[in-house]
Amino acid sequence: MNQSDILRKELEEILKHKWIESEKAGYDLGDKAVWDWVQKYAHEFREYWQKKNS
Repeated sequence: MNQSDILRKELEEILKHKWIESEKAGYDLGDKAVWDWVQKYAHEFREYWQKKNS
């Protein structure tokens, strides 16, 4: 899997998180949900894919 595939998967996860959290809140959280994903999950996501591609 190349870097663009990983970035595509990351974007999918961010958008999924944004949708779920916005549904819970009852309105579109926008960038707040994106930042929430980055703070909570980006590090683990990137570590996982780096190890998987090593």
